[in-house]
Amino acid sequence: MKNRQFDFTIASGAQIFNRTLAVCFCSGFACLYTATAQNEIDVQKDIDVIGRTKPILVSVSGFTGEALQVLQFDLYVQGFAFTNAEAAQYLISGSNNGNLQGRASDRVNKNTLVSKAYSGASLHRQVHAFADDFVQALGRKGIAATKIAFKGIAARTARFTLRTSMGTTRRG
Repeated sequence: MKNRQFDFTIASGAQIFNRTLAVCFCSGFACLYTATAQNEIDVQKDIDVIGRTKPILVSVSGFTGEALQVLQFDLYVQGFAFTNAEAAQYLISGSNNGNLQGRASDRVNKNTLVSKAYSGASLHRQVHAFADDFVQALGRKGIAATKIAFKGIAARTARFTLRTSMGTTRRG
């Protein structure tokens, strides 16, 4: 039988304390991680990111000229795209012979969302009002008739500028 030699190193009190503290810390962290892992809930929610949201497909018929251009712009900037009646989710129809008449319906449900005649204002304002009514019928806030005012000061003169959603300007 061979003689075995054992080397014993005597640890100081500080070293024993540091090792004990490290073991306790690791044990506590492992327990905390295990407890947290058991209580985790995975929550997923799709959010709308501007520019990445799919547009809502609409079909527009009956409008002509300036009324058609204004309506298409108003709806485009609010997240709509244009297609044929078979592929659209919403069908928009109307006329603009002096006054604007507009109708919007859900192609799938056959529900009428808006059916209105507009008069008394410029054609632009009538179209903006119809676009906003349609968007509001979908539960969103319409922005077609929005106006923004700016104040500029130059050489002791104040000038106010009013811009509409179409970019038209009125200065005063």
